[in-house]
Formats: sequence, structure tokens, C-alpha cells
Amino acid sequence: MRRFRILFALVVFCAVSASFLDVYQSLSDSWFGASPIAWQFSPSFLKLCMTGSLVAGAAFIVFTLLALLCGRAYCSFVCPFGILMDGFHFIAKWPSKISFLKKTKFGRLCATRFARLRFRPARNGLRYGL
Repeated sequence: MRRFRILFALVVFCAVSASFLDVYQSLSDSWFGASPIAWQFSPSFLKLCMTGSLVAGAAFIVFTLLALLCGRAYCSFVCPFGILMDGFHFIAKWPSKISFLKKTKFGRLCATRFARLRFRPARNGLRYGL
């Protein structure tokens, strides 16, 4: 399941990046009609509010239900910012896994600071407020 999540996240991140990096507008109009940016949480919510159609806001409804049922599934599968944060976390803990960097001060710092996530109590008031 982990490999599938990483592969799916890379495909989504590359597709979203292609939309943003298309400065010469070489992608066709059909790409932007069905682009992964339209599937994101906020654009699909705005489409739902503007049209009032459940079909137009289907992505918003699906992602809201997934977030309520599975928690962080949206962030690790579809959200470009969540995928980017997972990538930065992987890069940050990488020096603690390389054999010749493991014993250096930098490798130990990466191992203590980035290799494991610390438990923090849930802030339910903030979560429900947002």
C-alpha cells in the first residue's frame, strides 16, 4: 500500500506541476478542463458553490467524506502541499540513513530531529474550528 500511495502521489504531483509550469500554454484546453487542479478541495468547493450542482462539486464531497473517514488520506494522496511536505520529510531524514553521514554531527542531528515524528496531543478545538 505504501508503494501505491507514493506512486499515486508522484503522478498527481507531476500532473499538478505540469499545469503550473506550463508558462507557454502548450497544454491543450482539454487538459485544463479535467486537470488535477480542478479535483483539488478548494476549486471543487468553489465550483459547488457557484453552480449548486452536486456533480460539479463531487470532488469536494468525496474529499470531505474521505477526510472524515480516513484522516490524512487526502493530504498524502492528492494534495500537492501534503505530497511536498512528505517529500521534504524524506529528504530531511535521508542523511541519517547514509552510512558515511550517519556518524557525523549532521547525520546525528537529522536522526534526532527528523527521523521520528513526536507525539503531540490533538488540538480538537482548532481542528473543528477550521
